[in-house]
Amino acid sequence: METEKIERKNKFKTNTFIGINTYVMVCGLGWIILGAIVTNVTPEAMGFGIEGILLGILYITLAIGGFLIAVKNGKIYYRVYCGFLVVLITWEMVNAILIMTENLLYGFLMAFLAATKIVGAVLGFQLANAIHS
Repeated sequence: METEKIERKNKFKTNTFIGINTYVMVCGLGWIILGAIVTNVTPEAMGFGIEGILLGILYITLAIGGFLIAVKNGKIYYRVYCGFLVVLITWEMVNAILIMTENLLYGFLMAFLAATKIVGAVLGFQLANAIHS
């Protein structure tokens, strides 16, 4: 009875983790599109556009790794994934703060989108702790 409850809870966490991976991948595609638009429309913001494209590629790579981790279900994999996700979230938050100096609305929107990914990192660490090695 108790093990069924724990298994059901971990299955729910895994499904939520996969859902958040999908969200991370969509955000990565958004960053690539935004970076391409910024690079083409405003040449003076070329650095931000290239950084956006790079961030998008990293998010998509991380999301693909997250899907593979959910299939493999290893403790160390979840921890490495979450470590990389925390680094990318921090990078995105720094970008949001820098953009707030130019445009407050876009900066707050980017900070909100970065903060929503924190749930993925927390769930990944919880799943890692639930796996017995």
